[in-house]
Amino acid sequence: MSPTGDTRQQIRLLAGIAEMVERQEFVSNMLTCKNDMQVKEYMLHKDRFLNLKLHASHPSGGLIGLNLKDLRFPQGVLIALVMRGNNVFAPDGNTYLHANDVLTIIGDEAGIKKLHEKYGLQKSVEDARQ
Repeated sequence: MSPTGDTRQQIRLLAGIAEMVERQEFVSNMLTCKNDMQVKEYMLHKDRFLNLKLHASHPSGGLIGLNLKDLRFPQGVLIALVMRGNNVFAPDGNTYLHANDVLTIIGDEAGIKKLHEKYGLQKSVEDARQ
């Protein structure tokens, strides 16, 4: 869910995924992925997504207790998934963030870079669980 609900941004992201699926090497590359995380990393490119675990003792702790619609993230990024415990769901603007939530954030390189600089990049959900 984009905090601003920018439908154009969501359409651009979906168009980018559709363009990737149409590439000739897509199937062979997908078949080399060993798990769902590798599929996600292949689909989203590491420079276009990050997983951010919310810790009270980390800069991300300032997000705990907020609703997504109240976040001030850079333009061009979208919180695509929230992992809470063993549950993974697509959030909306009213999603309330808890300690230890893992946010999967996708978007343009500039926006992701800003978030990386502010909060730090987690390489995968497995890393984020630590």
